[in-house]
Amino acid sequence: MSSQLKQQLSWWYRAWRYRLLVERPGVQFVLKNLRPGDVAIDVGAHKGAFLYWMQRVVGPTGKVIAFEPQPELAKYLSSVIGASHLEHVKVINAALSHRPGVMTLTREGELPSPSARLAAANEWDEAIAGHVSFSVRVDALDKCLAKQDRPVRLIKCDVEGHELEVFHGARRILEEDRPMLLFECERRHHRGEAISPVFEFLERIGYTGLYLDRHRTHSLASFRPELQNDPESPEYVNNFAFLPRRRAA
Repeated sequence: MSSQLKQQLSWWYRAWRYRLLVERPGVQFVLKNLRPGDVAIDVGAHKGAFLYWMQRVVGPTGKVIAFEPQPELAKYLSSVIGASHLEHVKVINAALSHRPGVMTLTREGELPSPSARLAAANEWDEAIAGHVSFSVRVDALDKCLAKQDRPVRLIKCDVEGHELEVFHGARRILEEDRPMLLFECERRHHRGEAISPVFEFLERIGYTGLYLDRHRTHSLASFRPELQNDPESPEYVNNFAFLPRRRAA
């Protein structure tokens, strides 16, 4: 079996595992809200589990743009996308933030990690030994999307605590295109501080929030901070969806 075929099978397996087990409500949100021909953005694509479903729904008449700052994962995604001949998918080896530049990405070790985040080494959890930090290119969504990449229908975002900066850097797109948002947001990635500023920013620019548990969506008004006390609890909540008010209505 060729290495390319192994990569494709691994991608397919991970995508189905996320759909059926790991991130079922989130994947269902993507499947329900994207259509053929749409433009979707995957911020923090990691190994492409969501990317698989996004590109599958929008099809060759649509477009998916994936941002992944870890070079090994960006190379892997580019390889599997190329081997699958998915010309409607573009992979960019960069992080997103509130403005273009260079920032420090920190992860647990030498290998790619789902917990890699834009944080200097001295901000990393001291209990994690052997962390590695390196510089990565950073862009702002408002600055890097071409006219042919608009309007954006949906943005999926998994950036380990950098959500507010990403949304600030996409404010023009959020206000003009009114895309739906699906993102992770956890107090533990905000150094224990409240995550409410992320929600308040989106509400100010005309969005209505929901949170997703393992079974269904709920109004953000019923979200309680204690739902994020124990990451090992089956009641733990870290996935949120925000809809522009005209769509929420």
